[in-house]
Amino acid sequence: MGCTHAGRRECLALWPKARIHARHLERFWSTSDQPTSDPPGFVYDNKGDMARDPRPQKAPYLQPEKLSSSLSRTLATVYSVSSARSFAYTVALTNTSARKLTSELILKDETEKRGKVKILLSHVRSLISFRGASGDVSFNDAGDRVNYTINIYSGKDKFAQNLAGFFTQDIKSWQEANGETWPGKPGKRTYIQPFRQSDARVIKVLAVPEPPFFMQKGWEQVRYRKENIKYDNADRNDEPYEGYAWELIKDVKKVFEEEMGIDFNFEITLMSRGQYGSLDLSTGEWDGMIRELIDGDADVAIGSLTKVGAREDAIDFTGTWYKSQLKVAILHPSWTFEYPFSLVFPLHVTAWAALVALFVIISSMVFFLGYFSPYEYRRLAERGEATEEEAGTFSIGESIFYCLSTGFWQSFHRSPKSWSLRLLSMFWFWFCICTIFLYAWNVNSVFKFSKTAIKIKDVHDLLFNDIHEFGAVRNSPSYDFYRFNKGQYRMVFDRILNSDRNLLEDRIEEAIYRVRRQWDGRYAVLGEERILSYAADRKPCRLFISGKTLGKISFSFATPSGSPLRDQLSYALKVLKKRGNITRILDMKFSNSLKCARDTLWETETKKSFTVHDLQGMYYLIFCGMGGSVIVMILEWLLYVLAIDKGARPTFVGRRGDQGGHRAPPQNKMTTDFYGQDPKDAAPDKGATDWI
Repeated sequence: MGCTHAGRRECLALWPKARIHARHLERFWSTSDQPTSDPPGFVYDNKGDMARDPRPQKAPYLQPEKLSSSLSRTLATVYSVSSARSFAYTVALTNTSARKLTSELILKDETEKRGKVKILLSHVRSLISFRGASGDVSFNDAGDRVNYTINIYSGKDKFAQNLAGFFTQDIKSWQEANGETWPGKPGKRTYIQPFRQSDARVIKVLAVPEPPFFMQKGWEQVRYRKENIKYDNADRNDEPYEGYAWELIKDVKKVFEEEMGIDFNFEITLMSRGQYGSLDLSTGEWDGMIRELIDGDADVAIGSLTKVGAREDAIDFTGTWYKSQLKVAILHPSWTFEYPFSLVFPLHVTAWAALVALFVIISSMVFFLGYFSPYEYRRLAERGEATEEEAGTFSIGESIFYCLSTGFWQSFHRSPKSWSLRLLSMFWFWFCICTIFLYAWNVNSVFKFSKTAIKIKDVHDLLFNDIHEFGAVRNSPSYDFYRFNKGQYRMVFDRILNSDRNLLEDRIEEAIYRVRRQWDGRYAVLGEERILSYAADRKPCRLFISGKTLGKISFSFATPSGSPLRDQLSYALKVLKKRGNITRILDMKFSNSLKCARDTLWETETKKSFTVHDLQGMYYLIFCGMGGSVIVMILEWLLYVLAIDKGARPTFVGRRGDQGGHRAPPQNKMTTDFYGQDPKDAAPDKGATDWI
């Protein structure tokens, strides 16, 4: 410690004299044989500097009786801020020659050196007897400074001008000298006075409501309209606030007062939601809690305040008391309502239109080839090589049903006879196989698109997810993290801002409400893990927290730049962390009566399973088929009844040669087994090979 306080000017005025006297100390050294003004064992070289004398010399000794009165006063002033033992070496080291001499003396016999130093110390102690800036300047028999006081200053960089407290070597001597009672804790020689910047009475603490870190008591009743909220600790019912930060600041107060001996009476001042502090890039000015700390209107800021580089340039942060992760909240897959006919999404609307048009064209070609080909059933029936029933195989209705059945890999009651129709059927079947496989390949991803958010593990997966729309809460911890970061994290922030839709919400409750209302599950909100979990545990329980880690953030207390509270709070937080208090606080649960029930094993293991909502389009189609078949059956029955009234019975299976809806008798002897006869017996004039 150098020249300080009231003795600073006197000390600075006498210090050059001390250096001058130190240069002349060499006059007081002599040998036992021949006194000399030069130190023994040294000579002056051609440059005027002292050099070691190669000749053997005897050990020197100091003649303290030759010390001048002015030198004694100088020594007394210097010794007012240091110990007597260190002074003997300090004075010798102020001059280059003396430094070399001291180095040589250290190599001498230790016993002889201590004896000579003791002579000097006793002489110096007899010369010093006054009260300096650090208290009574006095020494004990060992030469150690006693009954002194050291002032402790606080500040930042070179501006350490705030008196933070002081340390006294003896409390009793301090009380006698000052006529006051020791203000510190009994038995502790260090006193740190409470720091007050904004208010002389209390420490002003700023907090932003952000459940579960900090919130007013009764917030759950107002938000969820619940009564008789139960808490883990009944003693907390009389407190005005609750949350992690509130419990932590109470424990910090205990450490300050019980262990550090510092008064820590604080007063909470609530800020508006989201008023953590944002930087206006156009003006370079901060707002919110950061502005309050910069202007000196507050002493400490607590809550879910993130520690980012841009803020550290404006204010000071304590040590980190909690490190968390960023995740994403989505609608639970079991509660996601897809578009009912999402099963058509694997193919584009143009692909579906082309598929329908191609189906009509192929059906028309089947009818065309079946009607004009000389080797198909119609021409064969005209030549008597096929029955009249077989002649209607590829009519308009039968051609459509033939293309439909082959497309779904179903058999048809008759195969084509001509090679032209067989060739067309082969390529149509190949086309259907390719289309079905491509459709089946993509329909799985369409059905499971609500499950894709579960697979998000890091920022890379988040950026390459083009199904969901990721939003955030404006001026929230996650918002500040992505905004003031670089690389992929900044890309997430740019994606949110550049979206065509407004993906930002002003409060976490509004963001969660938006997630729950998006029945298709496409909107998701990014946030801190505990904030999202607290919201997801609120009823109705339809949210799911996904993502392994989308970023890591740190929570700390903030103080004005240069405030002594920074180091004091950092020490208190470190003590609480070692004791396990912070872990205990983070394990606290608030308002357990509103917590959702734990997921069952079935709900836990079936997050990726298809639900009835995922397959509802298929159910709608089968219901349409069932309803359509009933309607057609009713129409058939009505037509049949009307035909009976007119004396005719219509048939919906047309055959060539039918008259009035009745089956026409066979025109030749050739018949089929449908009439109870063997074709070979009905046509004995035909050879057996004609039926192959």
